[in-house]
Amino acid sequence: MYAVSVTATNLTATNISAGTYVGINLEPFSATNISATNFSATTLTATTISAVNVSATTISATTYLNTPAGGIAFSSVTSTSVSMCGNYGFVLNNAGVCTATLPLTGAVGNVIEIAGVGAGMWKVAQNASQAIHFGNLNSTTGANGYLSATNRYDYVKLICVVADNEYTVAGAQGNIVVV
Repeated sequence: MYAVSVTATNLTATNISAGTYVGINLEPFSATNISATNFSATTLTATTISAVNVSATTISATTYLNTPAGGIAFSSVTSTSVSMCGNYGFVLNNAGVCTATLPLTGAVGNVIEIAGVGAGMWKVAQNASQAIHFGNLNSTTGANGYLSATNRYDYVKLICVVADNEYTVAGAQGNIVVV
């Protein structure tokens, strides 16, 4: 996990462990009052963390990449699954299929980007009542619908168009399968 921008005072954490952590931007990381129980991480690179009144029960992390100026942050995912969040990008890199599940909640306009690298390619899974629209193609509504890559370097950019439930493909590279 690479820290890129978090400010807090009195950080109390119980159960911070390695896994896949996305959606927090941590850069200068200078610590004032941090107490943690069961803290373990695979890779943590941090420069000054300042904390003020932050409580966490479970935080998991594998790799966090910096946010480009004016862009969204990307996380490198090497596991076979990840729960996605809005306004975030995911570089999926596994020898097996990496299943990236849409967030349960999403605001209209939230952007999610998926870039493949791994030989196992990727699949975007949906939750109940969710659907993805790709031009004139629509995924099956609910957990049986999905998008999938046909090439390891396939890419897709999704935008939430109906809060929590519908996404449209705003950009893609490769032959994306819509089920």
